Amino acid sequence: MDKLLEGLQSFTWQQGVMILVGLVLIYLAIKKEYEPMLLLPIGFVAI
Repeated sequence: MDKLLEGLQSFTWQQGVMILVGLVLIYLAIKKEYEPMLLLPIGFVAI
């Protein structure tokens, strides 16, 4: 449990931005159907 809390405490805003970018790419691939075969894998890799 200590390792989990240590990992959460070391979370930076840069990591949050990358997760947000990945989620936006996945959203565009699924909902808007903008190049889903390209954006979906890129979104998962960004996360």
